[in-house]
Amino acid sequence: MTLRHMFRSSELITLISRLGHCENYSFSAELETALAIMVEKSSYLLTNQIVTNPPENSLFHSDFDNFDQFTTAGSVHTAHGIMLQEVGDQGDISAETRERSSLQRTKQRSLDISFSSSEMPECYITKRRSPSFTITEWTCPSGPDAVQQASRKNVLWLFSRWISSNVDQEVSSWAGFVSLTGEFPQQTTTVDYYPVINHPITDYKTVLQCLLNSEAATREVGQEYVITTFDLGVCMKAYPIIWSDPSRYSKHIVMMGSFHIVCGYLRMLGKKMSGSGLDDIFIEGGLLTSGSMQGVMNGKNYSRSMVCHKTMLKAPERLLMTEFLKKSEKGDLCTSHGEKVS
Repeated sequence: MTLRHMFRSSELITLISRLGHCENYSFSAELETALAIMVEKSSYLLTNQIVTNPPENSLFHSDFDNFDQFTTAGSVHTAHGIMLQEVGDQGDISAETRERSSLQRTKQRSLDISFSSSEMPECYITKRRSPSFTITEWTCPSGPDAVQQASRKNVLWLFSRWISSNVDQEVSSWAGFVSLTGEFPQQTTTVDYYPVINHPITDYKTVLQCLLNSEAATREVGQEYVITTFDLGVCMKAYPIIWSDPSRYSKHIVMMGSFHIVCGYLRMLGKKMSGSGLDDIFIEGGLLTSGSMQGVMNGKNYSRSMVCHKTMLKAPERLLMTEFLKKSEKGDLCTSHGEKVS
């Protein structure tokens, strides 16, 4: 099967098979088809890579997004999904293998993956409803400690960058600093794939099918809550579906992707700082040109916007540290780096 996938040549497989080094081409295709049929019979969504009934400190999470292909005949829009599982205490896992019945040899060399649009239930949202929440607690129990620890790490990073600023910068940026000082994960995340939905993800019925697939896979894993992530456009269609029937989707937790959340914050910063001279500082500082200003201020140009706002944040923080050191009678350290800070 490896040779067949690498070269896609029946003549090559036949030649090597006649020399006695592998099975013939027809048998390899038949064997692979039988394996695919058995996997589909054992579970339509999950493969053996996903652990069922994992320990309590494990998490199963689904993520869906659109996949657009532009061809000469037009555009093709489909919905693709991945499932991610983080399993804790892997040494104590007794993985449950799904039982598979024996399969009679049929000499079938291809798998029928035809998709019928009638398999997807229709979904219509006639009247949008607002969510109703019951607030049980305003703050997370471990929230203040986490914020304090992150603030201390941020101050340590600022001082480290400031001290080494008069020479070649030896301290990495914030992302690299967190990677070097953070905790290294003990286990890797298992990634698997959902069946492709041959419909645009902007349709309500496609979003509903994504929720149903995520719910079915989560139940088969043995997790109580269904955690699903969409982008901003799909969340605007997923939330009305959930709010229309809260009792039916009470176990669903729909989250927006972190990329769209960050872009929202960048757009808010650009709107709040509009007319304050921030754009002039970016241009005079050589961070960007006037042609890229609009994309940075509205958060559309993610990479440049992050660089500009991070650089801008360093200036007031260093000035704040300078005043702090002056009042704390640490003039020597402040004086040695005063020219660089100013």
